[in-house]
Amino acid sequence: MLALQRQVRASWLATLENDTTLCREHGLEVDLEPLGVEVAFALVAVRVLDLVVFDGGNDRAYQAHRATCPHGGAVDGMTLLRNAEIHLPEVIDPEIARAVSVPILREDERWPFNGRFRIFPTWRPLVDLPETVQRSPQTAERCKVSYQTHLAGALVLDGLLDAVRFFYECDPSLAMTDDKGELLHFPFPPVLVDGDRRHPLSTAS
Repeated sequence: MLALQRQVRASWLATLENDTTLCREHGLEVDLEPLGVEVAFALVAVRVLDLVVFDGGNDRAYQAHRATCPHGGAVDGMTLLRNAEIHLPEVIDPEIARAVSVPILREDERWPFNGRFRIFPTWRPLVDLPETVQRSPQTAERCKVSYQTHLAGALVLDGLLDAVRFFYECDPSLAMTDDKGELLHFPFPPVLVDGDRRHPLSTAS
């Protein structure tokens, strides 16, 4: 659980710390590589929690809960992404219509992140994924349905936050917390956007 919490925070940071640039000829050129690296590790943590920690003994009660809970649907849909890890850059839509540029700072101010833009990538629709991902024999059909229902078109970070929430609600004792009992690595700092979702247990700030 600590690995997942850390990697979700690292994935959020990657939406700020990347080499996205604004080109006069081509418009916004989104750099997804830092995010792809962090998301890949987050997906590993999701699969370990899902398959080993909670469903290690083919737990029917857990499976039924996952199937009926929207946040569980996000976890189920991530099976498709985990099986397609080598294609990760191709399953993320850079959502180039939405990016926020770093504000102009005074000489005595310093932008605390390494990057000029904050990006808001989403998961691609199932039909836009590579054929090898859509037809992967490793992935159960229900996981593809869950992906299309709960992840496709949603912000990458929202899907990851949903996964943290799902596992936390399944067993809060597994979550890593600070000395005040708050989930470690959350909330995200309020950066550039009002109404941001910054915590797994909320829909927005």
